[in-house]
Amino acid sequence: MHDEMVHVTQWHNGDKAFSPFSDGEMQRRQDAIRAWMGANDVDAVLFTSYHCINYYSGWLYCGFGRKYALVVDAHGATTISAGIDGGQPWRRSFADNVTYT
Repeated sequence: MHDEMVHVTQWHNGDKAFSPFSDGEMQRRQDAIRAWMGANDVDAVLFTSYHCINYYSGWLYCGFGRKYALVVDAHGATTISAGIDGGQPWRRSFADNVTYT
């Protein structure tokens, strides 16, 4: 059997939306974690609590049993979200996004 289904994709579905935090504040937060990463020889961090995902990406979600994450490395930040959320995680975060199905 050949599996044609896409398991990971990008769904932006619109423009970036209002965030309660300024771009400058979000950049400051991500720069701070990157400074810590550099000082401690850490290549990337994976946040899985909604507290940390919100703090470092600006996106606050309601999980309803689905798993979410935020990956921060030296070059960027990416939220990981369920397909049912469509493009909301990308639109409402100071990060890129990948969506799993």
